Amino acid sequence: MIWFSAKRAGDYYMFDYDPSTDELVKPVESFVPEVTPGATKFEKLDPGQLVYAATSHELDLAKTLEQVKEAEKIRNAEARMIEAMSKETHTQGETPMGTSKESSARTESVAQGLQESKLATFVKFILKMLVNAIDMLSAYLNRLSREHRYVAYVLKKEKEKLKEDHSESLSDTSRRLTELRKGMNMTDLLLVQSEGDIQRMESAALTDWQQRSVLAKLINALGSCVAANTDLICYLLAVLAHASGAGIITLPLPLMVFFWGTLSNPRPSKFFWVAMIAYTEFVIVTKFICQFTIFDFNSVSTQSKQAADPLTPEKVLGVQRQSNFAVYDVTLLFALFFHRYMLRKLGLWKDANLTVTFQNEHSVSETEEEVDLEDSPHGGKAVTGKHAKSPDGQAPTSSDEHIDEEKRKEAGKDPASVKPGSSVTVQEGGAANAESGGNPIVRFIRQLFKPKFRYIRDLYPIMFGLDVLAFLIIAFGYSAFGEGGSGNVIGDIQSNRIPLTFVVMLFVMTLLIVIDRGLYLRKWIPGKLAYQLLMIVFLHIWIFFVLPSLTRR
Repeated sequence: MIWFSAKRAGDYYMFDYDPSTDELVKPVESFVPEVTPGATKFEKLDPGQLVYAATSHELDLAKTLEQVKEAEKIRNAEARMIEAMSKETHTQGETPMGTSKESSARTESVAQGLQESKLATFVKFILKMLVNAIDMLSAYLNRLSREHRYVAYVLKKEKEKLKEDHSESLSDTSRRLTELRKGMNMTDLLLVQSEGDIQRMESAALTDWQQRSVLAKLINALGSCVAANTDLICYLLAVLAHASGAGIITLPLPLMVFFWGTLSNPRPSKFFWVAMIAYTEFVIVTKFICQFTIFDFNSVSTQSKQAADPLTPEKVLGVQRQSNFAVYDVTLLFALFFHRYMLRKLGLWKDANLTVTFQNEHSVSETEEEVDLEDSPHGGKAVTGKHAKSPDGQAPTSSDEHIDEEKRKEAGKDPASVKPGSSVTVQEGGAANAESGGNPIVRFIRQLFKPKFRYIRDLYPIMFGLDVLAFLIIAFGYSAFGEGGSGNVIGDIQSNRIPLTFVVMLFVMTLLIVIDRGLYLRKWIPGKLAYQLLMIVFLHIWIFFVLPSLTRR
């Protein structure tokens, strides 16, 4: 199959669709079981649907609340909305006729009751919108943390089971952990061994989710979402720590994030987080030392003379004296230690990104699909020491043995050094010693193009949204990015006084959006990587070195 026929692109299937015959397959939300039944489901009307239902009832909020109460008993979203908008009339019995005085008194009491009921109904409707909005936010946050909550719950139960069954042996400090492992049946400690275990776990775990208060649901969902995305919080704080001071001393923080952490597959290694923690501590200590007045650049006279100059050595380095000089750095350090705690809690701190996690223990037959010698001199799958049988069941011939010997040489193993019955496991897309030998930079780049773990997700809508946001920031905040103009973009356009640099920046931003779209459609991974690296280097040089010299700020 050639590359062009195998390339996945949506435009190839744009017109190959017949709505009368084709059925849309609902994508699988997650393959991980839900340990909190109902936590990720939102089977109510969102605030927008509530407002639309109220307008369909001509702002009769009492009737709207009645219909919504009945509609939220329906699980189907479309039928639920239809029920909420239905205009069913409720017939009332005829009231007996009385005297004129009684009827007038009854009319006044009814009018007064209507005014009070309208105010109470309005408050109830607003509270209903607020409660549904919080429930919808909680369900969304729980969907983001579903995998994390499942792993944390299973590990918690397995630890409890381990302490319950082996508390005496674990408290014996004279015995080694290797001896304890040999005496344990590890499969008995697993919480999930079959599909029935998953069903029992789902029914036993937090089945009272719907009985919790709205604020308790939101706080629980926020905590789970933060705990599941501590790495993203660290990345964001690293960028903010550099943006707050814009000094060379904090420049390695975002560079490590963009050039190392975000490109690691499947996740950054332990060494990356240790490097981030160590360098953040170095930044905090260096900034603290440079705050003392023993340095000449911290004197009052020097600061008054150089107040308007943004390119003094201490400002370029980012060690100038100022109040709250390390707030973002200390916050980043706390976030890094919290992320380290979460990794240790989940057992991912020591074993992060190890080759053994992705090793294929099973030997496969020596077919032409097995090792792709044209991709890489070290590429291949599991190459066994024993000769596999040919597809027709006969023993391999001498030519097959010769091919087998060549494949082992290509995999880095001499056939004579392989014992009978042993197996040489070569990672798919890398050598067997991909984690221990060779140039680490080359090994890192190889993992980018041939990752051991693939997570397919369409991130282009998010990328395009961020590009549009950057375009708007440049358009309406141009005074912070260049000289010329009055600062009012609309006024400059009306008076025909548009700076040339402003036009150039907008043109370049539009061109970058087009290039981003082209790389996305082309699915050219090396080009995308080169484009990202060039963009990161160019933006940091422009924003933190060239721009201050132009704007003098």
